[in-house]
Parts: sequence; structure tokens; C-alpha cells
Amino acid sequence: MSAFPFDEWLRLSVTVLRISPEAFWAMSMRDWLTLTAAQSPDITPDDLRALMTRFPDKDTVNE
Repeated sequence: MSAFPFDEWLRLSVTVLRISPEAFWAMSMRDWLTLTAAQSPDITPDDLRALMTRFPDKDTVNE
């Protein structure tokens, strides 16, 4: 028996992530673990405002 649940992973990749079986089997373990890793918390409005202040959009129209 495999240490990894490949059948479950294949089912998840096809039904949820919409990855073809061929693409799943061609994927590296690192790619798979990255795709299925827990997501970081959502950004808050305050976080977004702080980022927008720190990294303002450049005025590309007048450049």
C-alpha cells in the first residue's frame, strides 16, 4: 500500500481542480503540494489600504 493517497488526489485533481489525469500524473510532488496547500488568510481592507499606500499605482498615462 502506498504512503500517498494517489486515488484520492487524482479524484480531487479531476473533479475539483479540473486538472486532466495526464496533467496530474505529469505533475511533480512539489507542484501538487503547492496546489493543495492551505491558503493564506484573506487580506483585510486595512491590509489592502496599507499596501496601496506603500506601493501606489504609477501614472502610466502621463509617462
